[in-house]
Amino acid sequence: MENFIKTYKELCEKYNDESLEINAKDIFELQDWIIRFENLSKKDYLEYFNHNLDSFLENYQEEVEKKDILLHLLETVKNSIFYIMNNMRTKIVREDIMLPASKVKEINSKGIMWLSRKPGDTIRKKLASARNMLSIKRRLSIDTGENRLFVEFLKQIKYYLELRLDNLPKELTEKIFIELYTIIDTFLKNDELEEVKRWTNLPPNNTLLSDQNYRRVWNAWNDLRDLDIDIEKYSDEIEVCKRIDIVDNLKKILKARGNNYVFPQLPFNVLIKDYKIEEGRPIIAISPENKLVRLANIKNTKLKEKYNRKEKEVLINEKIISTDLFHIKPVCLNENDKILNFSNKILFQQFSENNFVSCEKSEAIFFNEGIETFSFSKTLNNKSEEKLRRVMKIVERNIKTNILNTTFPDILDPFQVSTLSKKLRLSYKKVRILPRSIASVYALNDDEIFKNEYKNNENILIFDIVNKKITFTLLRGKEEDNYSNFIWERYWTNKKEIESSFFEKLEEILNINSSELEELYSLNEIEDLINGFEKFKLVLNDKILEFDSKIVKLVKDNRIDISEIVDEVLKNNQEITKENLHIITLKNSIKIDESYYRTFNYLSPKDLVKGCSSYHRIFNELNKEKNEKVILWRDYLPYLGIKKMYGRFDLIKNQRVQPMYDEKQSIPIEGYITLAKGKDKHKFTLVGEDQNEEIMYEAVVKHKNPLKEDIECKLELSYTYGSDDPYELYFTPVKSKEFARVKVVWEERKEYEYKDLKYPQFPDREDWDSPEIITEIAKEKELFRSITNIMFINTKNIDVVSKSLAFIKLKDDDIRNEVILPYKKFDVGFQLLNNQTNRVFIELNSKNIWRSNFSTLLKGEYITIICRNSRVKNQILEIDNLKENWKKDKNDLYYTKLNAFIGDNKEKVDLFIHQKSFLFWEDCSYSTDQIELELVYKEGKYNCKNIKDRSKSYQHYYAERIVNGTNLFYDKYLIALLYKLFRDGRSVHDLRCSEDFRKYFLNVKSTLLDNFEKFENKDYLFFIISLISKDFGTEYYNIAKKFLEKIPENFDITNVGYGLGDFSNSYQKEIYKNIEHSEKINFLQKLEILSKAVWRDRKFILNFDRDKILFYFFKTIHLDKYIIENKEKLEEKNLKKILLFSLEYIYSVFRLREFYNNDEEFLKKLSLNNQDIRELYQILEKLIDLKIKLNSKLKFKDINKKGNDNIPDLLYAILVCINGSDEEDIKISEISNDGDENE
Repeated sequence: MENFIKTYKELCEKYNDESLEINAKDIFELQDWIIRFENLSKKDYLEYFNHNLDSFLENYQEEVEKKDILLHLLETVKNSIFYIMNNMRTKIVREDIMLPASKVKEINSKGIMWLSRKPGDTIRKKLASARNMLSIKRRLSIDTGENRLFVEFLKQIKYYLELRLDNLPKELTEKIFIELYTIIDTFLKNDELEEVKRWTNLPPNNTLLSDQNYRRVWNAWNDLRDLDIDIEKYSDEIEVCKRIDIVDNLKKILKARGNNYVFPQLPFNVLIKDYKIEEGRPIIAISPENKLVRLANIKNTKLKEKYNRKEKEVLINEKIISTDLFHIKPVCLNENDKILNFSNKILFQQFSENNFVSCEKSEAIFFNEGIETFSFSKTLNNKSEEKLRRVMKIVERNIKTNILNTTFPDILDPFQVSTLSKKLRLSYKKVRILPRSIASVYALNDDEIFKNEYKNNENILIFDIVNKKITFTLLRGKEEDNYSNFIWERYWTNKKEIESSFFEKLEEILNINSSELEELYSLNEIEDLINGFEKFKLVLNDKILEFDSKIVKLVKDNRIDISEIVDEVLKNNQEITKENLHIITLKNSIKIDESYYRTFNYLSPKDLVKGCSSYHRIFNELNKEKNEKVILWRDYLPYLGIKKMYGRFDLIKNQRVQPMYDEKQSIPIEGYITLAKGKDKHKFTLVGEDQNEEIMYEAVVKHKNPLKEDIECKLELSYTYGSDDPYELYFTPVKSKEFARVKVVWEERKEYEYKDLKYPQFPDREDWDSPEIITEIAKEKELFRSITNIMFINTKNIDVVSKSLAFIKLKDDDIRNEVILPYKKFDVGFQLLNNQTNRVFIELNSKNIWRSNFSTLLKGEYITIICRNSRVKNQILEIDNLKENWKKDKNDLYYTKLNAFIGDNKEKVDLFIHQKSFLFWEDCSYSTDQIELELVYKEGKYNCKNIKDRSKSYQHYYAERIVNGTNLFYDKYLIALLYKLFRDGRSVHDLRCSEDFRKYFLNVKSTLLDNFEKFENKDYLFFIISLISKDFGTEYYNIAKKFLEKIPENFDITNVGYGLGDFSNSYQKEIYKNIEHSEKINFLQKLEILSKAVWRDRKFILNFDRDKILFYFFKTIHLDKYIIENKEKLEEKNLKKILLFSLEYIYSVFRLREFYNNDEEFLKKLSLNNQDIRELYQILEKLIDLKIKLNSKLKFKDINKKGNDNIPDLLYAILVCINGSDEEDIKISEISNDGDENE
């Protein structure tokens, strides 16, 4: 260990010793590299950006002198040393001193004690024997804690300087050492320092920590104490290797750069004390062969020793500069239209939350996920004020001028233009902004095609591409008597999405995916990227993208045809024709057929900026010639409105203004707005013509106190071109005196409201003992009668020809063979067939059952009848002793005549009894003795009907409905009651359910399960048991699982949604798992299942997977968007049904706000901050415009629609969830079975 240098003293004394393992010269070189990196010149905007690789490569200079840690320390603290030497801190000290009594002004306790020892009883007598007395003297002293440290620090510095001066060669003894040594030596010899006591390692006081100069000394003192510790580390092999590695890497980066390696920009810093490069990601280079190489794989042997440095950058500095900042490398012209050399890029990157690097001089950048890149245009659209400040710092550093003229895309609204102007004025004395469309016509003034071609009312369409959209602006020339040239009127600016095939072709050309192209396009349009990224490389996920000549040609050949857009413009604007239409395009990737225009011109960025410069030059010249204000163009302000629950309140509509700085222009507004009571702040969301386009400001009306009443206000609006606040809006009460007039504050909307928004309130849960339910279940004998009171009858022995079509008659063995009664008796008046029954007579409902239809029904094997006991309204008469009294008529049928006494008064009547009047003719014979008949009084006499042989056992029924096969009838009343009684987890096993109803229901359940297989329409039966699935338990889930495994044809499997209950038990979850993984159940069916489940039980949506709920939520929005786009089919029953259950599902998802009200990220997903929710709002508006009627199962109570009574309740309820409302929560009064397809 003796062969290593361990102290700074040894480092100096053994400078020429070559026998050491690590000699002093090596240590000096290693330290020199690290120190030189630390001393790299800092940019004048370092506060906005981090240390970065570009800065290191640009600023490193190789020098002869070798800098060590001592020199680095002295360079850091030198100025503070000089300052303190001349401005040492002092303190006031008090000293006891003998002074002549006449000069004493103050004494302390010691002085009093001194006087007390003198003889005499007065002060005069005590002083009589002495000329002097003990007093106090104040003086300033430099003996402070901070000065003790400072003097000790200088002594240590002097010691180390002596070591350097005595031992190191003169070429390493820099001037700073000699200068400092001389000054320090002289200072320490000053007699005044004798009173400064020795430093005793006291804790730092406030002065050492707060005073910037003393603080530097304190920090340097601590570093100085570590000087020997740092040198000693060179005796540790591991520590030495760390130092060598970092220096080798720094050398390697510089040498590689000198050998045409390109390094993508990234944060880059060297931690001096730790001797390591601080890097967030590995350093990668692009080799001359255009391959990605890690720094570790670059070999020093292949590299030159010299480090190339670029020429010193030349920044633009002119009195007036015209430009278009919405480019990565803007074209800049001076006042003489001379092109200025702008070689840098307006570009920076964010590597982490607080890690920003400038890319203005980069030759390559990483373009991977996790790294966000910002250009001027992207930053202006970004809602972050911080990022806008950073990009403006790059602009300000590269473009220095007193007057800045810039153009801007016509698509920007006045608020965005105001932001642009405001930010530029922070950096420049005077800023003049101009729409690209106006600049373009002044760029063409000298063009032969346009020279003297313009006539009154001729039109120019200016096409541009911004944010992946084609924008087109209409200009129209107007003759003005008081000006020698035209007044150009700027009308609307519209936009149109570019077809996806254009971008797909670009992805193919650039060999990138859609997300990478999206990120590129966020910086600017592809044509500008080609110009801005010339000789530039992008590293995209381990591949290199470079805009070489081949790619540039392919990109330029990929053009967009605007013929259809012009067709649409001509169609919608009758005053525009091909003969009076000129077209200008600001992008070379736009094409159109020659027949569409009178003239066509492409303007390059240079031409456009020249037009901007020409406009301002002409404007200034005209202003000098005329006394009045000169107007060269007028503007039609874009539409601006306030978003209402539905629709918009118009603020600006087709309003023409003069673009004159500092001149306020009034804009009339029709209509009134009511400010709701109880609030001290009202926010109004602003919308444009296309509500899809966000306006990043909102109108805010503030009051000192909450309003006591609803106040109707009229609105007063004015516009000032180029102002920081282009619009001034006032709310003035029409009648109220609560406030006089209040000015709207335009607040930048960083996000939409997402907290405390409305959500659906599930209907209150009614229990079994509620009066309404008690009333319903009191009719229990009627509730399930469509199931209990039915017959299945075999049709093979029903003779249609011989038997009346108004009856079905069965007897003896036919009854046993042809009648099936699968259910037990529940209706007390309904009698079961038994072995003694040998006659069944079923009377058909002739009003509802047509004979032809009945004939068709009889062709099947079975018919099903829902029936009740025949209600006999006529008088019943029993007659005996008829045996052998029968006679036959000419048709060989029996009859008899007799007298009978009827009624309480025993009225005697004559009766004619004929065989045809028997229910069964064969029961009438010569031996028939006892009969029962009904007497019908008609036309003054009594007739006999429905005659029975009393020796036979009859069952007489009335058929209410009849259907073929063994099918249950759809009972609307039953379904409605099941919806209501068993909703929200209600069960007959609840304590409050009546015992009678429970027993009744359980008998029905048992019967349904026992005979489930006998029914043909299992679809309907499954629907019923799904509604009451909780009380069917595992039996239900076994049935459901069976149907899920093999779904019958024409079977509505979506009713299983009613059976998912609250989704709390394993059976319910297993059923849904089968649903989700079933290939036979499509997306629409799965959505309908969820739509039924979410409104069946209030706890379902809470217990279900939230991510899956959201997945279907957003997919459903896209589904409804598709439905709206195909609105011509909207009246189709199936499409309307899909729309209904999808909207009901969407509405239910807003209930999650109640359960996740502390999850801000989730709440934002369900607010207008999410593009999908904004699309949902547009879908609702389109549905309202289509006047579509929706019969939803959700019934609402007392909705105040504020005059929007034409909006269906469901749509209005969803709108309230999206937009919020000042009203009370919208309450669902009932969830019915309306809208169900089975109805």
